[in-house]
Amino acid sequence: MENKDILKSHSGVYLIQKSFFILEVKLVVILLVIQIISDIVTLAVDNIPTINIPTNLVPFLIYDFVRFAIKVSLVSRVIICWVFDRYIIDAENKRLYLESGFFQAHERMFDLSLIRSIHVKQSFLGRIFGYGSIVITTTASGGYQELSTIKNIKNPWKINKLLEGIILAEKVTV
Repeated sequence: MENKDILKSHSGVYLIQKSFFILEVKLVVILLVIQIISDIVTLAVDNIPTINIPTNLVPFLIYDFVRFAIKVSLVSRVIICWVFDRYIIDAENKRLYLESGFFQAHERMFDLSLIRSIHVKQSFLGRIFGYGSIVITTTASGGYQELSTIKNIKNPWKINKLLEGIILAEKVTV
């Protein structure tokens, strides 16, 4: 059985795929908000009386450049965050890796034996379009607890079952 939501490489390492629906929604919302704001500013500027000389074009050119720069920066930030966030399950070594960052790389590693609970969060739209998040609670000595989230992944219930299977298989074999 081929599972398209979880990419398996050799020796039991799984790369969890993220949902493209969230990326598309974020990009559309950013562009719509910027367009609405720019339309409001344009309406406000159009109501100001102007003198018909060529120097009046300079503020509009600056405004258009700033609007374009904001769009490019916000869209590129969303795409960069999307591309450089990865979630990896290493079933052989019983580890979960959360990797993120473009300019500064951050990698968090969790021992699957320290995971105490796995909670799937899925909104109404997430159920319709098949995406969600998984919240993982880990514990260490002294009662310390940490919450980590695997965000915006395709079919989080399959990932949940995979993690539970690896954790339960470890507890049974020990």
